[in-house]
Amino acid sequence: MLAAEWMKLKRTRGFWLLVLAVCSLHLLELFSILNQTSPGRLTWDWTFYIHYKSMTVGLFPVMNALLIGYLIAAEFQQNTISGMLAYPLSRSSFLLAKYAIAVPVLAGLLALDLLLKGAAGWIVGFEPMTAAQWGKYAWCSVLLLLTSIAFFPLNACLSLYFRSYIPNIVLGVMIIVCCEAVWDRLDYSARFPWTFPAVVIGDYIGIPKRLVGSPELLSGALLLTAVFTIFLILSFVQIRRQDIRPHGG
Repeated sequence: MLAAEWMKLKRTRGFWLLVLAVCSLHLLELFSILNQTSPGRLTWDWTFYIHYKSMTVGLFPVMNALLIGYLIAAEFQQNTISGMLAYPLSRSSFLLAKYAIAVPVLAGLLALDLLLKGAAGWIVGFEPMTAAQWGKYAWCSVLLLLTSIAFFPLNACLSLYFRSYIPNIVLGVMIIVCCEAVWDRLDYSARFPWTFPAVVIGDYIGIPKRLVGSPELLSGALLLTAVFTIFLILSFVQIRRQDIRPHGG
């Protein structure tokens, strides 16, 4: 089932749109650094922090929505849902396969992201990163991946209900607006599930103005866990109650 999901995904525009989005963000950041009067004053820590902040509160909400939304909504739009749900497998396994294939896709995108950021630093004349630095920023990517998984069920619920990925993208844009609204309030951004990953990364890297206490981080982790758990249960309930009438669009 996982192999089938991968074959379907890599033949779609959605997958390549995600790759293009990551590459485009790096190009924009590279031009921004090159246009600064003193790019040599930037450090690897600060550059990676700004990048991961942009990824977390600006790009990943829409990428996550597009990936999960397309994986599920495409089954309805291509009228393949009837065949998928008719397999002698539980409907939960159908949904778990969607979640499972999204993890290595996001991991691959984050690996590409890390390599592109290293290449951009080399272009602007940064000192070569040490093995310890590569490991630190790779761990930041792992943190971003793990926290992104928490939003899979929410996007799945939207796609199952509306049978389209458009509402997912609308939600992603709304989340970006909300992230920008709460970002300057550290106590709020540490608790808001969608800004929590960037706060954790800033705290881990050691950015002075983004250091937070354990109570705030614990609150954010609990809220993120609640979002994941509640919508995971709801997504399983939805798929079990899903009828298999053809998609009308």
